[in-house]
Amino acid sequence: MAGNPSAVGLARSGAGGPPPVFPVATVVDATNTATVVAAVAAKRIAALGLSVTGESANAALFELKDGAAGTVLWHAFIANTTQPVVVTAPAGGVLFRCSTNTLLQADNSGDGDAYLNIQYVLEDP
Repeated sequence: MAGNPSAVGLARSGAGGPPPVFPVATVVDATNTATVVAAVAAKRIAALGLSVTGESANAALFELKDGAAGTVLWHAFIANTTQPVVVTAPAGGVLFRCSTNTLLQADNSGDGDAYLNIQYVLEDP
C-alpha cells in the first residue's frame, strides 16, 4: 500500500503556503522490501516523522532507502510491538530527503512483519 499524494495536494503545494503533509501507514512483510512512497516527477520526498514497530520477538534491521536498492537514509533495529521506534524532525527540519524523481523504499530483514507510519512532504528540488 504505497502512499501517493492526490492531484489536489500537488496543486496546493505550489500556492505559496507550506506544502501539504501526507501520511502513509503500511506493512512491510517479513524479510521483504516495499515501496512506501512512489516517485513523483520533479519532486523529492522529505520525511518529517515516522514510527515503526515489528511483530517478532527477535530484533531485526529495518531500513528506509533512497530508491530501490539505493542509499540507506534511515535505519533502526526493531522488535515486538511493545517497543516502537518513534522519530520526529527538529522544528522546521526534515529527517531525510530522497533524491529528485526517486521513490522511498523500506527493507525489513526481520522474521516478522514491520508496521510503518510516516509523514512526508513533497519538495521542489
